[in-house]
Amino acid sequence: MARNTQSPSPSSRTRTTGALLVAISLGAAACGGSGGSDSAADKFEEVEDSIDGGSSSGDRGDSEGDAAESDDEGFFSDETEASEDVDSSADEAMEEESIEDDRDESSEASSLRAGAVDDNDDFPAFLAYQDQFFATGLPVRALDVSERHLVQVFDANQRSVPNALINIEADGQVVASVRTAADGTALVHPTAYDAIEPQDVVSISVGQAPAVELIRQDPGIVVINLDDIASRPQEIDLEIVFVLDATGSMGDEIGQLQATVDSVANSVQQLQGQPNVRMGLTHYRDIGDEYVTRTVDLTSDIDSFREDLNSVRADGGGDYPEALDEALSDALNRQPWSEPSTTTQLIFIVADAPPQADRNVDQPYDDSLRDAASRGIKVFPIASSGSSDDAEFVFRQMAQFTNARFVFLSYGAEGSAALGGETDIESADYDELPLDELIIRLVREEIEPLN
Repeated sequence: MARNTQSPSPSSRTRTTGALLVAISLGAAACGGSGGSDSAADKFEEVEDSIDGGSSSGDRGDSEGDAAESDDEGFFSDETEASEDVDSSADEAMEEESIEDDRDESSEASSLRAGAVDDNDDFPAFLAYQDQFFATGLPVRALDVSERHLVQVFDANQRSVPNALINIEADGQVVASVRTAADGTALVHPTAYDAIEPQDVVSISVGQAPAVELIRQDPGIVVINLDDIASRPQEIDLEIVFVLDATGSMGDEIGQLQATVDSVANSVQQLQGQPNVRMGLTHYRDIGDEYVTRTVDLTSDIDSFREDLNSVRADGGGDYPEALDEALSDALNRQPWSEPSTTTQLIFIVADAPPQADRNVDQPYDDSLRDAASRGIKVFPIASSGSSDDAEFVFRQMAQFTNARFVFLSYGAEGSAALGGETDIESADYDELPLDELIIRLVREEIEPLN
């Protein structure tokens, strides 16, 4: 059984900072479980009520106002905090204390600060920013996200289903797929696939459940309820690959970034649930340099990963754009990733420059993003100082399409951030945190529904 609901145009509102302040745990908030959480059906009814009663007079909205508007009404908010039991709170406090101890050991890492935004939180605003960027004429890869549907999958016990494969069908033929995150959610962008024409009937299906036709002229929330009970992992398997720009322009910050990643590597193993962690690295420069890409395989030996990370030196990269297309492709295809149906998988890109968008490559970044979405891999770009308008836009494309957050270094005392001149992000849209703390929080968001 499935239900498809369309949302009205949103009323004008400021961009939220949920990536920084609130752990997004949709699966825990929306599914019936321990700790007094509402059932998925009840939660969906709340969303329906909020949509029916919502304003349609917003000055920035269109029919794609969809699930992002329900953020303030609870669908994207973390409502589990009020219902957490004492043991869970104590575990979290111990986790924070342990992470804080590790972070204090690296004063160099804490000198980098960052902000983050979620462009799926205010999607109409992102589309307006996209139009504004296109007017600059700067070259980027084509990735049409104008049609976006939010899908959430529940099992027979009304619990969110992580890593569920969602097939996307055009006129009855499977043409693409996406996979849910740990909270059971995924984004479907029919217009991002060449095999789907504007007039095609598009449906989605999960396993043996009946296909659900998407209402393309009015995208909304699609909830799929499965008849089976999904198995829950006994342990949390987590894989993180860092994609690091190692060109000369990163020289001023690469040491601090290495210290930050080192701090994250120390802390992430101590998150609640004590995930089984594997980390890998792909670093890159550009054609004509000593190398284009180099890959350090995913490993559970964090000490070995740390040594490889700290051996990277910044050099080369004569022009501004770099080999980001090739690096993201290698991170996806040359790393020994585990089976995506059982593992939470994340990529963090640390860079200050866009890819060579005019260069012919085997797998351009837009194809890599489709690949990542099909495997449930979220891509979190981290913009470093000197990022231009086209760098910011590409980074935000990557985050939006894979339902991740766009992260950027910020310099509070100077009142600036690693953003382009045409950005729509203002200082009031985000809070600054130490970069390592922010990354750890983002990782925790992704695995929290599995605890």
